Amino acid sequence: STQSTWGLEQPNAFTAFIEKFQNYNYLNLCDADDVLQRSGMQKDACNKINSGILSKGLKTSMVTVVEFCRDTISKFQGTTKTDEDSKTYINSLVIQEARAIMEVILPAIYNLIDSYQENFTIYMDGVMATENLKFGIFLLMLFVVFVMGWSPYLKNLSIKIWRTKGMLLSLIHI
Repeated sequence: STQSTWGLEQPNAFTAFIEKFQNYNYLNLCDADDVLQRSGMQKDACNKINSGILSKGLKTSMVTVVEFCRDTISKFQGTTKTDEDSKTYINSLVIQEARAIMEVILPAIYNLIDSYQENFTIYMDGVMATENLKFGIFLLMLFVVFVMGWSPYLKNLSIKIWRTKGMLLSLIHI
């Protein structure tokens, strides 16, 4: 059986992953205990990062990091690119904020990957069990066809061969 997600049908084995994915994308990442536990960050500290950007969910947080990096690279491209410029940009508040956001985003992504792998394994186990059952039924049907059809045919053929052999032997007089 399946469930509908964004207009697509998903196997029920992926329910836990889909729920986690939706929660991470649209709810506060700082409320996800598994993310905080994996990141080692406290909830209060998480909520303070970049004025609470993580409360907007994974998708918005990732876009924010990408925009931070894009802006920083654009600004850095406009400099003379000295060692001092490099140090300034590497140690800038924007990079530190992006790093802090990534400290929460990466555990969330790893949790999603783990959840997907677990759900995929459950799904594949179910599919394999179904396919093994189908194969077993196929083998049973082959056996039934053999016993019901092929064996009587071979028996009848054997009788005809012996009759023909007997007839041929009666024609030859030694």
